[in-house]
Amino acid sequence: MAHFNSVTEYTQLNDDFPTAVFEQLLKKSFLKHTHTGIDLSSGIGMASRFLAAKGVAIMGIEPSSTLRAQARKLDAMAGLRIRYLATSPEDTTLKNANLDFALAAKSYHSFNRSLVIPEVKRILKPYGHFIVIDSDLIKSSLVTATLELIRQYSPHIKLADSDANESLYGFPTEWFGEWNTHNLYMADHWQCKYTVSFSHQGWREKIKTLFNHEEVDRDLAKILKQSYPQQPLIVPYVCSIVVLQNI
Repeated sequence: MAHFNSVTEYTQLNDDFPTAVFEQLLKKSFLKHTHTGIDLSSGIGMASRFLAAKGVAIMGIEPSSTLRAQARKLDAMAGLRIRYLATSPEDTTLKNANLDFALAAKSYHSFNRSLVIPEVKRILKPYGHFIVIDSDLIKSSLVTATLELIRQYSPHIKLADSDANESLYGFPTEWFGEWNTHNLYMADHWQCKYTVSFSHQGWREKIKTLFNHEEVDRDLAKILKQSYPQQPLIVPYVCSIVVLQNI
């Protein structure tokens, strides 16, 4: 599991999520108003809150008390009440075969997959859905310049999806084999591109969540001032979605 030092750090790493993805899931009927499901590693409740506002019965799994507290605060501001459990995605403590769906939005990469896959299998109803969503930077002039700078200090770091090893539909190929081994088979997949706007400071803070290095931040500030003076910076992303059915 990933651990965040503050709500600010979590938000900076997860501020780029396109909520239109959930509209697509509702339109495709993978999520319905009659469904009950869980948001694994729900953080400050961004996904849970959006779906709850659409009438989907959802609860969050979030081990961080700081993030749970912030989620409840934001829920109250939105006039919502969402239940958050202080357990983990690998050990939810929920009943067997009790949920229509399980959602992992920008979190699956941080799980212990050998534990979370059988746990998801256990809590899903027959033919329930496991929805895995992630988003990644698309190579652009700014992203390439930033990545090249970071590699001067850490040659093996991966910042963009195109740096990954073999992938399928935006996810590592080995994940599909692991899912299939537990009879979680792909029902649908798609990708969508979108952009996020950053100020110079916002982009520097974003990069700090990925690679916090004083010299990198100093040099990045110079690059932004010299080569990318116009603000906001428009950064391209791709969101990948795979829907697995519990067979």
